[in-house]
Amino acid sequence: MRAQDMDVSAVDAPVSLDMSLPGSKSLSVRMLLLAALADGPSRLTGLLPGADTIATLRVLRALGSDVRIEPRGGLDTVTVRGVAGQWSVLGGELDVGESATLARMLTAILSAGSQGGDWVLAGGPGLSRRSLSTLFETLRTVGGRIEPLLGPGQLPARVGGDTSLYPWLTVRATHTSQDVSAAMMGAVASGRTTMIRVVDRRVHLGYVRMTIDALASFGHVVDVLGPDGYVVRPATNAAGRNLAIEPDVSTAAYPAALAALTGGRARIGGFPVDSSQPDAQFLSVLERMGCSLIREADAVVVVGPLALQGGFRIRMNGMADQVPTLVALAVFADSPIEICDVARVRGHESDRLVSLGAGLAAMGVESVVLDDGIRVVPGRPIRATVDPRHDHRVAMALALIGAAGDGVRIRHPGCVTKSFPGFFGMLTAAGAVVSTVGEDTVRAAKEDLCQQP
Repeated sequence: MRAQDMDVSAVDAPVSLDMSLPGSKSLSVRMLLLAALADGPSRLTGLLPGADTIATLRVLRALGSDVRIEPRGGLDTVTVRGVAGQWSVLGGELDVGESATLARMLTAILSAGSQGGDWVLAGGPGLSRRSLSTLFETLRTVGGRIEPLLGPGQLPARVGGDTSLYPWLTVRATHTSQDVSAAMMGAVASGRTTMIRVVDRRVHLGYVRMTIDALASFGHVVDVLGPDGYVVRPATNAAGRNLAIEPDVSTAAYPAALAALTGGRARIGGFPVDSSQPDAQFLSVLERMGCSLIREADAVVVVGPLALQGGFRIRMNGMADQVPTLVALAVFADSPIEICDVARVRGHESDRLVSLGAGLAAMGVESVVLDDGIRVVPGRPIRATVDPRHDHRVAMALALIGAAGDGVRIRHPGCVTKSFPGFFGMLTAAGAVVSTVGEDTVRAAKEDLCQQP
């Protein structure tokens, strides 16, 4: 993605949005990997056409998987011919981009393989600064061959398959639930019934539920033994499937927040009913702040209030990805809001608490960065140039503040393509003037990928 700035103007009237959700970023990565581990072709529809999906498809092709994209020029529908984990390419570099989900799950999958491969996993600059040490340590205890090449617990790292992996794992869930999900994916790759014990649990395990549901889509069974124990029972010769990716609930927060900030209305089509995605809880936060919700058969409508209500302290561990979104709302609330129990967001694409605090300061808004959260004092944001530090969710939150305030200039806006390629297009539809549409920043990568057979 090319480096650039993007100007976002203020939205001068209550918005009226009607949009459909793209596929879930998290599920797109999970389902593509599971399709490759299956036996035979799987046809997946509704994939998110974002940077993490592109990285996953490229990795599968680098491993020798037959990946076909239809229609030509898009990423909505992909056919993956599964090889039951028997990769035809057993070495070389695998570029996982900035996807921590892909990096962790792929490390576990390749470590559990029985072919004795030898790969180097490399990532983008942001991911290379993030620590994967807890996962590396977990896999090494059961025979995983993982050798970081530059810094301990970081990418790039050499990863090799080892038949001694499993049938048990003890996973530390101190900073991310992705390690638990990665262990489950590794269990499927091993083909062995695996006991997973979770210790030092300090994070919410909602995304593990998504992984369990994804595994079930391919016939794999996970027995839940209370909050800290799982037994993964891989299906024998799991066949390929035709499956639709569930829409991304996390993405719904952005048009909903824009409606809340402007006293407008957003109809969000495709909102899944009874979703296991943790960010579905964010709707209750909007209601707490005075928004009205109208639930339709296949959509949710969010109507913003005359004034956003603040004056509360909220634990966000279970939906930590929406911390930046709530920060954007808090700027325009009628009294301060304190977000707590989210220390783990310090280890995402950026230290999100610090990045948000710096962005707010540049826009003239008072905040206090805490050890495990942030306290926002409402104010009138001024137009400024802000740096989201290549963090997609920080970039979108700061852009929302600018749209509801006096405008903003965003550095490196292409980072939003990681989870919501259409974000700046949504702002344009809402009445903001932006210098370019966000999809342009990934167009070349998508076209290059789709031109391959």
